[in-house]
Amino acid sequence: MYLFPTFAHCDVRSAEHFSKATVGAWINKMRQTKVRRGGGKPKDMSSETLRGLHGLLSSILREATIAEPPLRDRNPCELTRLPKDDDHGVDDDGDQMDS
Repeated sequence: MYLFPTFAHCDVRSAEHFSKATVGAWINKMRQTKVRRGGGKPKDMSSETLRGLHGLLSSILREATIAEPPLRDRNPCELTRLPKDDDHGVDDDGDQMDS
């Protein structure tokens, strides 16, 4: 539900499709995503949920780096930092924003 809309048509081998910038942009999009738990009111996605989704994406890309033969040279998720609860996302380069 959260990975497929952004990465469904991406090639795991592509440094253009999966880069520090594209993963950072996805993180920013997820920070603005509203989620509904049970029948409650939609709320911003929690940092814990985002960390879990980032971990899932990272594990997929990690597998691509250790495949025989490797499909990628490196995992761009390892180049991104997740925002803290009081941050507003990551900038276009994948670095944390301070404001």
